[in-house]
Amino acid sequence: MQVRRSLRNRVAVTLAVFGGAVSLALAAIIYLASQDLERRLIDETLTAELDDYVVRRERNPHSLPERTATIRAFVISPEGNSTQVPKVVTGLPPGHHRLVLEGIPYRAAVRSVGEQRFAVLYDVTALKRREQGFLLMLGVSVLLITLISAFAGRWLAGRTIAPVTELIRRVSERHPEEEAPPLLAEQFPWSEVQRLAADFDNYLLRLHDFIERERLFTGDVSHELRTPLAVIQGATELLMADPELDHKNRLRIARIDRAVTEMGEISGALLALAREQETTAVDTGDCDVVAVVEELVA
Repeated sequence: MQVRRSLRNRVAVTLAVFGGAVSLALAAIIYLASQDLERRLIDETLTAELDDYVVRRERNPHSLPERTATIRAFVISPEGNSTQVPKVVTGLPPGHHRLVLEGIPYRAAVRSVGEQRFAVLYDVTALKRREQGFLLMLGVSVLLITLISAFAGRWLAGRTIAPVTELIRRVSERHPEEEAPPLLAEQFPWSEVQRLAADFDNYLLRLHDFIERERLFTGDVSHELRTPLAVIQGATELLMADPELDHKNRLRIARIDRAVTEMGEISGALLALAREQETTAVDTGDCDVVAVVEELVA
């Protein structure tokens, strides 16, 4: 059994997939752009902190490295007196890096000044939490846009294919037997629907002409064919009633009578088929096969 598919649902699914794909692409672009912007802002903050700390160390070589809730600074000197600097920080080359220190994610900036290297770390834990929330919000937005696209697509599809639905309704109400039915193509202003309606009009006109020819044919069969058959059958009955008819001619007339009877039955069957009579269950009863065979042989 073939599954019936709805054009309206197909349009809705297409718009939902398109809306979901577009929203997913936009969400990915926004997420990547926000990450790049945050990275740039953090790097600028780290650069400013490095500049400030280098200036303070130049004024006071004994100035302690900065340590706040989000920022940690370290000085790596070649004399080997940087025992308080973690090994993961000691091995960092100049530039910007990502690292995890004591289970906390940091963004680091390292700069060489003379024989010393300055490292400033920025705690990005809060940023990671915000990124997760932002990513969740983007996912929910994509889902909502997809659902909205599906419902809006179904509504728009219903409005878009409304002329086709109306054409289907009007076609279902038409009957080829109607005399000169009004043309469907003149009732729709849209060119695509007009072409489809014009095709239906042509088919309906052809069916109407066919039914009209069929009606004329059945009338001719009913009158022009049955009348001669009735005349022949009446003549055979009169001949069979003649007592002076010999046996040989009587057999020939009986053969003619059987042929006329068969022609009458065939004409009736053809007329029944041509008039589209409703088929009903008929109890035919038992069939004497031997009698049928003998009749056919005769």
